[in-house]
Amino acid sequence: MFFNPSSALVFMNKLMSLVLSASLLSGCATYKKPSSSYGPKLDDPHYEVRERAAQSPIYNIVPRHREQIRFYDFPHWTTWALAGNDGDGIFGEYSGKNPYTANINFKGFCSWNARNPMHNLTFYVIGTADWKRHYNFSLMSMEKGVGVKVFSNASKWKRGTRKT
Repeated sequence: MFFNPSSALVFMNKLMSLVLSASLLSGCATYKKPSSSYGPKLDDPHYEVRERAAQSPIYNIVPRHREQIRFYDFPHWTTWALAGNDGDGIFGEYSGKNPYTANINFKGFCSWNARNPMHNLTFYVIGTADWKRHYNFSLMSMEKGVGVKVFSNASKWKRGTRKT
């Protein structure tokens, strides 16, 4: 049997079109758990800011947490990985004791993402944050008194030189 590269290309194009169409249509999928369920507790001192964040329409595009997303919902997985922040929220509303900003709007979202770009991608998709044993790896680090370290695992640094 003779292999025809052009028919293989046509097949691959059709297959890719089908996969892309299916992934775009699945972007209309509802969340398993609504974003508002990640709102603050009533005794939270920053209840108003965190509640406004939980009700933000931006959370319709960028999921609050990965457990909301259905396994086949490629568009939501993409926005979660590129613009989401599982730990602190997309406005930084859970960053430490005080929220990063009280401006729960698109400007606040952009400001937090500029400060903390692609958090979920680097921590969860290609990182080790949700593993039982978390690794802290650095391509290059420079510290006064220690010098330059290349391809170093921060967990193996001497106790006084490791910054957390």
